[in-house]
Amino acid sequence: MDLYDAEAIAREMQKRLGVNFWIRSWIEMNRNLFSALKLEKTVMFIILALIVLVAAFNIISNLFLLTMEKTRDIGILRAIGSKTSSILKIFIIEGISSGIVGIVIGCGLGSVISFVLDKYRFIHLPADVYYIDTLPIKIFWAM
Repeated sequence: MDLYDAEAIAREMQKRLGVNFWIRSWIEMNRNLFSALKLEKTVMFIILALIVLVAAFNIISNLFLLTMEKTRDIGILRAIGSKTSSILKIFIIEGISSGIVGIVIGCGLGSVISFVLDKYRFIHLPADVYYIDTLPIKIFWAM
């Protein structure tokens, strides 16, 4: 029996029992909860997308500032015969390394925080609103 066939089973039971009984599935009884969870999921996606966008702009602005600060050094490198492509590679490597360090630190901190939240469960939720008392944590290592 599939857990998500509850509405089909409720309709079938309603047909068998007739109009004297009122049958509701768990999906129908908790429709508001599922709507709220869907809304929260959408809002969290938007918030996380904005955080990533701000982080990307931060990296780009840091690279521009680095370029502006290093204009004199770039001039010296050009004067001793460095090619534009080799100078460009330096800045590309700087940007990629900055991004990789950010990804590693972010994933590491996120994993540590997730493990701590999963083990100690110190974020409590109002049970009358969410039907659960702590924030559930599930860590997926693969996509």
